[in-house]
Amino acid sequence: MIREFYRKERKLAAKFLAVGTVGFITNYSILYFCTAELKLHKIVGEILAMIVALHVTFALNDRWTYRLGPGHTKLSLSLKMRYILYLASNSFGSIMTIVLFALFSLAFKNFVSLAAAAILAMVWNYMVNKIFIWKKHPHVSGEILGAPDEAELRSRKSTA
Repeated sequence: MIREFYRKERKLAAKFLAVGTVGFITNYSILYFCTAELKLHKIVGEILAMIVALHVTFALNDRWTYRLGPGHTKLSLSLKMRYILYLASNSFGSIMTIVLFALFSLAFKNFVSLAAAAILAMVWNYMVNKIFIWKKHPHVSGEILGAPDEAELRSRKSTA
């Protein structure tokens, strides 16, 4: 049982790391474009890059990393609530990245500064995502937080 837990945890962490790598490449590419081509200040470029990377990583995490597997009938939050909480919690991680990037970039090149800052913020993001946003419930009945109730669904159908 413990061996199975660690196997699943390693697989989840590997997927999270892969998505984080895509997010990092997206972030750095946009940062580079903003600073080298658009001549924006590096902090402004990083803010723009962070916004795009957050949306890319949410989509990948929701569709791949935290996809429901056998034995799980639902997540504890609706897609809308996962999206809102992801943006909020990972924005904190991104602010942490920006602050650390600003500090590290006083002594290092942009790439090294961003890599170091992103690695430190990744620990925060992994824990919050796993514990709160994509929490899985095995065969749970009842409502999903943030999901429309039956009356709201009927109302939507009648107005369509």
